[in-house]
Amino acid sequence: TACGSDQSAPSSEDRLSDIPVKRLESYQFDPSVSLVDRVKEAPDFLLAYLHDLYDSRSYTPYMHSETELAEVKINLDLLPPGYVQTLQQRLIGIYFINNWIGSGMSDYVLDSNGEVFTFIIINPETMRHNISDWMTYREGTCFLVDGLEDNGIEITVDCGEEYSGLMYPLLHEASHVMDFVHNFTPYVYDDME
Repeated sequence: TACGSDQSAPSSEDRLSDIPVKRLESYQFDPSVSLVDRVKEAPDFLLAYLHDLYDSRSYTPYMHSETELAEVKINLDLLPPGYVQTLQQRLIGIYFINNWIGSGMSDYVLDSNGEVFTFIIINPETMRHNISDWMTYREGTCFLVDGLEDNGIEITVDCGEEYSGLMYPLLHEASHVMDFVHNFTPYVYDDME
């Protein structure tokens, strides 16, 4: 034990035990299911968690079409093999959420042994743009005044038009999943040990 540490401090599992979104047993997780079949409607407890976390009631599940699901599969197949292997073992679900403020989000979930699992949230708007247009839009938001007003600074990101804007949040959030599972960079969450 580190000098000055509180030996009676609760573990991550204890601190998170009352938060359903953080407990693996709250989900129906099957690691044998294909990644594209993990695209499903966000459970009510997850939506409630997001509403509280972001003080917003505008988040609703997005129901994708078969064409959009095919697009998700194409983008999943483009991920690096190491990412796919980790996602296959630890990704609970991919949830598309209407009115999501950014491109996406990932978060961790713990099983009863403290093993880390994850889920990904994606803004469905990303599928309506190519990757260059979406990245130009997202990077441009860094230059808004108070998050609303354009201050005249313009940037353009050119990654071609071959890929969907979905690739941006999928690759970005999958990289966070790799961090959650493999500890490539230190955790910044207070409730992680």
